[in-house]
Amino acid sequence: MRWMAKLLAIFIVLLAIAGFWIPLFFPHEEMVEPNFLLTVLATTGALGGIAFALYGWYTSREIPRYIEESAKKISEEMWRDLQQTFYRQQEAMQKVMASYSVQDAHQKIDLLEKAIAQDPTVYNAYVALGYVYWYELKDVMKAEECFRKDLAYHPDNVQSMADLAALFASVQEYHAAMRWIREALQHQPALWKDFDTDSRLIRLRETHPKEWAELLAPAKKHTQNL
Repeated sequence: MRWMAKLLAIFIVLLAIAGFWIPLFFPHEEMVEPNFLLTVLATTGALGGIAFALYGWYTSREIPRYIEESAKKISEEMWRDLQQTFYRQQEAMQKVMASYSVQDAHQKIDLLEKAIAQDPTVYNAYVALGYVYWYELKDVMKAEECFRKDLAYHPDNVQSMADLAALFASVQEYHAAMRWIREALQHQPALWKDFDTDSRLIRLRETHPKEWAELLAPAKKHTQNL
């Protein structure tokens, strides 16, 4: 159908050109009557109307089919992407779960790093990796790096904020610890009870009782007003 429309369009253009140029080649011929150009224009217009009608008929059939085919293709691609994402996340999560039953720290790290390589956003992978470095290998700097990376992917994860607070408290960087507690309480004020009983924060509570009370006061007030 497209080739017919193209041929008709070319014919119309050639007819219009001929209609305007013939009088120039035969200026004194009797065949060039006053109504000749009007006839050419009328014929061109009629053929143009036919061409537009044919084009409208063609597009009324082809465009819906094209839209349907495009939508089907896009939906199939989206479904494939979703399946691939699901399988990737599932495999990554299985590695994270498997790491919990492994005793050797380096084997845990290997599993967790493979999980992260498959899906950096997998739940709890960076947190679990941070615990291995902190509690088992005593590498505070690597643990901090892991908790921060978790927050880069999950900015609202108060668990990582609490872990960073406890991490800084463990090395007696109490002001940094309190900054992370404040950050977590801004997200979830009800956590003040957990912080107030967290055994990892005992030294912070004992050495900075006034600052501790001031730190928790807004969250306590907020939860009491609910």
